[in-house]
Amino acid sequence: MKVHCYYGLESKKTVNHKNMRTIGIFFCLIALLASAQQKKEINELNQLGNGFFIENKGQWPEEVLFLAKLKGLNVWITRQGVNLTFYQFIPNEESCVENVDEIEKTHGIVEYNEKGHRIWMRFDGNEWNNDVEKKGKLDGYYNYLIGQNSSKWARHVGLYKEIVLKNVYEGIDVKFYFDPENRIRYDFLIGEKGNAEEIIISLEGQESDTLVNGEIVLRTTLGDVFMGNMRSFVEGKEVPSMFRKRDIGKYGIDLNGYTQGMVALIDPLIYSTYLGGSGDDYCHHVFF
Repeated sequence: MKVHCYYGLESKKTVNHKNMRTIGIFFCLIALLASAQQKKEINELNQLGNGFFIENKGQWPEEVLFLAKLKGLNVWITRQGVNLTFYQFIPNEESCVENVDEIEKTHGIVEYNEKGHRIWMRFDGNEWNNDVEKKGKLDGYYNYLIGQNSSKWARHVGLYKEIVLKNVYEGIDVKFYFDPENRIRYDFLIGEKGNAEEIIISLEGQESDTLVNGEIVLRTTLGDVFMGNMRSFVEGKEVPSMFRKRDIGKYGIDLNGYTQGMVALIDPLIYSTYLGGSGDDYCHHVFF
């Protein structure tokens, strides 16, 4: 049995695996009684993986536009910027035992701590009007049936492969998507009316930040997070590029061979040693 852990700052949960196993058997029996159509929909949804963005149809605060869930990172795209919530599951045991039977035999009950760290990423100097383009809608969907009031339930919540924030700066869009390894990336798409010099990435919430070999290194309570591994193209030709520090927590981009009026693409990656690709982790908190 795979145990799903929820995260949060300085919190603790106790999991009784015997009760969880009983509950799991109950829901398995319910699933066996489902109609053929329901089984088909469940199978289709399971095959989607987690490499997508979940739209907000009222299941979260109005500030939220989309959520992408990865192992070790939840990416909340909001009206004010991008909330990067990094997390780890910290068991109280000296080592993590994967075999549930062995845990029950040895301890009976497993306790673990949940730990997270939030970083805000904003695009300074912009006047974005929250214009969003959704691309690659999947056939599957989520239902959020929370609480007793059915009027507040969110049904048929759309799942998308790409999200494009239009005109974050004049003539510049920002596209969020997953690469073939299911890592999240974001591209600056610079049109002829755009100017790469206007891009300023503002980062808040990290313990410290620095620039190493053109990459941003963010110190968090969970370890170092990097923004880098950047690939950039000017007029279709790949060119060298790197981040440039503009101020405390603020970074621009040096783009070799670029002058205003050229079409360009800038493609950084957010990564860390403890981050994985998309998986079946569950999000628990939204921080604002």
